[in-house]
Amino acid sequence: MPPKIEPPSTSVLLIDTNDTDRSYFVTQLKDRSPDYKIQEAIDGEAGLTSAGLGGLIASCSHSNCLINRATRCW
Repeated sequence: MPPKIEPPSTSVLLIDTNDTDRSYFVTQLKDRSPDYKIQEAIDGEAGLTSAGLGGLIASCSHSNCLINRATRCW
């Protein structure tokens, strides 16, 4: 019998400065996709560090999905 091949896991890096919103989105993701690896960050710099990029501005290849909510004030 051939070895069982596991599909690659999906990792999500969620960045939001609002603790309440970030917690809500993380909970929703975990409830709907319990197999996802979810990382949280309070801002972009912390997110890049969490992704292993050490504060560098670069594309994040460590996460399959980057969720970033932007707010515009007029």
